[in-house]
Parts: sequence; C-alpha cells; structure tokens
Amino acid sequence: MIPAAQKAEEPIIKRALGRFVPQRIMEEQAIVRRTYPNARAEYIKLRAFAMLGFPANARIHIPRDAQRFLFVCFGNIMRSPMAEALFRKFTDQQHIAVTAASAGLHAIDGTVADPRACSSAREFGISLTKHRARLLTAEMMSQADVVFIMDFQNQAELKARYPFFEEKVRSLAIFADRRISGREIPDPYYGDSAATRYCCTVLANCVQNLVEKLERTRS
Repeated sequence: MIPAAQKAEEPIIKRALGRFVPQRIMEEQAIVRRTYPNARAEYIKLRAFAMLGFPANARIHIPRDAQRFLFVCFGNIMRSPMAEALFRKFTDQQHIAVTAASAGLHAIDGTVADPRACSSAREFGISLTKHRARLLTAEMMSQADVVFIMDFQNQAELKARYPFFEEKVRSLAIFADRRISGREIPDPYYGDSAATRYCCTVLANCVQNLVEKLERTRS
C-alpha cells in the first residue's frame, strides 16, 4: 500500500516535472509504459528511426489478389473501427468485392465504440453503433491478407506477438496525402472531440487513397 504522504507528493512531482520536461517526452514515456514489455525496445527503435528521417514501415504494395483486410489499433473502439467502416463504405461505392474487419491489441471484447468516434463517424456517413471491440488473435492475423496498423506502438507489438505475419503488416498512414502525411495516425483517445474528428479526417483520406489504389490494381 502506498503511504498517504507519498500519494500527496505525486501530483506535486508531476507538476514539477511538467515545468522542466517537454510535453512530448512525457507523452512518449506514457506510450512506452502502455506498450508490451517485450515490444518496448522495438518501439523505441522505430521512434528513433522516425526522428532520424528513416521510414519505419514504408511497404505500400498491396497484393493484387488480396481479399481480406484487417485494421488494428490499441483498443478497437476508435481508429480501427472507423477505418473498417470507411473501408467498407468506399469499397462498396467502387464495387470492389473485399472483406474488412478490425481488432485491438489491448481490446476488451464486447466494448462499444467510443462516443466521440461514433459522433465523428456520423459526420462521414458511417455508423459505429453496432460495433463491438474484438481482441486481436493469431487466427485473425492468419486469415487476413493485409493488416493495417495505425502507429509505431501497434507495429512493435504486432512484431513481438506475431513475427511470422510481419510481411502482411502495412502502415495506414503511408496512404495519406502529402498535406496531412505522417508516419503515424495518433490515438485520439486522450484528446478531445476535435482530435477525434481530425483523426477521422485523416483516416478517411488514407482509406480513400487505399481504395483508389485497389481499384487501379484490379482494373
């Protein structure tokens, strides 16, 4: 049990650190703590490579015969279900016969989509009201032809848990337009509604470009 005096000191310590430690460093420390222990070294390596300007996951090729697409994020209540629903919408519009699913590396099975994600989804003509979170499994990885991740944490944890499926993994952020391009699609969970709307905007751009690529590949 933590002594009461120590508990009282913790907010003071955090405020003091906030004065001297840049916010970005504190955010990175929080991400590392949330990452699987056996994936932390890989995450730090990916982050370091990105800071040095080296691509962490630049594979953009999609197999011509790919039929089953899987979108993966942290909890499967925001980014990956939005991406899945957008992918279904755009592929239906283009009459591309493929299937889509989503899952989370830390998902709690049956959890409903975050209300902020549901609200943003409606603005883009999709619905997450029936979505229920699913924990990523080896069977899902095996069945998928292509697996899209959102950030370096997803990538590091997938490599640690399912190294044999690494060739299937793609970064969805690679498909972003240059004006909003980035190596990751950050988790909006700790942000506000505006952060979620922006995330959905980026996802829509990435997914639309991905579907256009699929259409060209299949035509």
